[in-house]
Amino acid sequence: MVMTVKGEMRPEELGWAALFEHILFAFPGWENDPWVDFNRAQVTESAVASLREFKNAGGGTIVDFNGTLLGRDAELLANISSLADVNIIATTGFSGQDFTPGHFLFPGATRRRDILDQQAGITYEVQRLDADYLAKIFYEELTLGMVGPGMMRTSFKAGVVKTGANWDRVTEADEIAIRGAARAAKKAGVAVLTTGISQAQRQWEILLEEGIKPDRIVIGRCDDGRAIDLERDKEFARKGAFVSYNHIGWEDTSLPYCIPDERRAELVKTMIKNGFAENIILSCDAVCCAISIPQPKHSYSHLLKSFVPRLKKLRIKDSVIDTILRENPKRVLGGK
Repeated sequence: MVMTVKGEMRPEELGWAALFEHILFAFPGWENDPWVDFNRAQVTESAVASLREFKNAGGGTIVDFNGTLLGRDAELLANISSLADVNIIATTGFSGQDFTPGHFLFPGATRRRDILDQQAGITYEVQRLDADYLAKIFYEELTLGMVGPGMMRTSFKAGVVKTGANWDRVTEADEIAIRGAARAAKKAGVAVLTTGISQAQRQWEILLEEGIKPDRIVIGRCDDGRAIDLERDKEFARKGAFVSYNHIGWEDTSLPYCIPDERRAELVKTMIKNGFAENIILSCDAVCCAISIPQPKHSYSHLLKSFVPRLKKLRIKDSVIDTILRENPKRVLGGK
């Protein structure tokens, strides 16, 4: 079964799925800025319209790739999912040290939790800020419910784990978060989606060290213009991982991480020709409401209305496209 923000569903019900998308995207701290232009009703209306367009183009499911810290709002996701009649799967986990607030950046620091002791009154336990500590946080978001504003746990559960790293290196804080993500994912039986392609190899090594099987790992942002490497992608696929081209629609080449969709489609075609159709994930990394970054020009439906026709012009068969958009996400999200 797959956990969506509306509850469990069978993998066969997911339909065509995009695994790297965002409803609301904001860096940690945005909620403390009184000048942020955020209107919940307007965000809901806009997201519902974008998701209905995605659905009308043939889509069934998106994964909200925010993780725990980048503007995720469990109740907002659930409401939008119900109104748009599109499945939304939420993520738990961190993106990398640069996007992690200071509260989580002191390895070895302790956390005091008060416990009521009927005989001695109030006592406490001390927990170290380590991989097991983060694993507990992530695992409980998968099994009990995601934490929302005011440290209140909601009834809405995450369905997959994300992790990431800084661009230049995997920091100590990154490694703690990656190991925590892996332990939570392994215990819950869900996949790990990564970001930070420049450090993909080290993330891969850590995930394997923690016992995550290759076919439970999705290597994200393989189409980042700063780090295009087809041989790397082929090698990950040979080892059984999924490789994700999830910046579809990001074509402004004045930005170093963007490439034209034409080039992106050629990357996908080459991977297919080399026998890796069953290892490819496609997504747009689109954002409905961007608070901390410029608003992207494309939406979720760009994948199906623009990029899929581009693949068809390259003579990629409908059956192969269905494998990439339906069967591969089903294996990622529904497998054990």
